[in-house]
Amino acid sequence: MKKIDKGKYIQDIRKRLGLTQKKLGEYFFKSRDVIASYENNRANPSAEIWSQIQKLNRKTRNRKSINELIN
Repeated sequence: MKKIDKGKYIQDIRKRLGLTQKKLGEYFFKSRDVIASYENNRANPSAEIWSQIQKLNRKTRNRKSINELIN
C-alpha cells in the first residue's frame, strides 16, 4: 500500500482551490503556521482534521476554486 504524503496532499488541495495557508487555516480554525507545518510534514493533523481535509477534497475534487462551492 502506497503511503500518502499528507503535506503534499494538503498543499495540492489548497493550491487547487486558490487558497492561502491563512485562508485554509481559517476554514479549519487553525493558524497559518499550523497549516504550513502540515504542508512541510513537520506536524501531522489530528484524525479529526485529516478527516475534514479528506471530506473537503471529495467535495471539491472537480472544482478549481472555493468560489464554486458558494455559487
